[in-house]
Amino acid sequence: MRPVFAALGLAALLGAAPALAATGHTAWNDIAMDQEQCLELGREAFARLGFRPVIPEDRQTVFAWRGDDLLATRCIADRNLAVHFVYIHQRQDGAQIMDAIRAVYAGARAGATPGPAK
Repeated sequence: MRPVFAALGLAALLGAAPALAATGHTAWNDIAMDQEQCLELGREAFARLGFRPVIPEDRQTVFAWRGDDLLATRCIADRNLAVHFVYIHQRQDGAQIMDAIRAVYAGARAGATPGPAK
């Protein structure tokens, strides 16, 4: 009987602790810009969010890292599309980061200039 109570106690303790699991988010934006503008917009947005952006030689995707966290935006300008990926290892701000990225691309589509990151 003791092992059952011990297991229940451990389950209750783990359930009470905040979960720090990895999270992933995907989203997309309609865009009205060329491939280079899309990549540069992603690079600037990622840098303002505190990530280190990189655009590989194939000029298709902008990636960015912050420790174990990863951002990526695949620009498909000939289809008027930017597809975003956010992987956050042990933080709870993945959805907010995705919202910020999408807002930058939505603002660019509307003709707005992106402001500073919060």
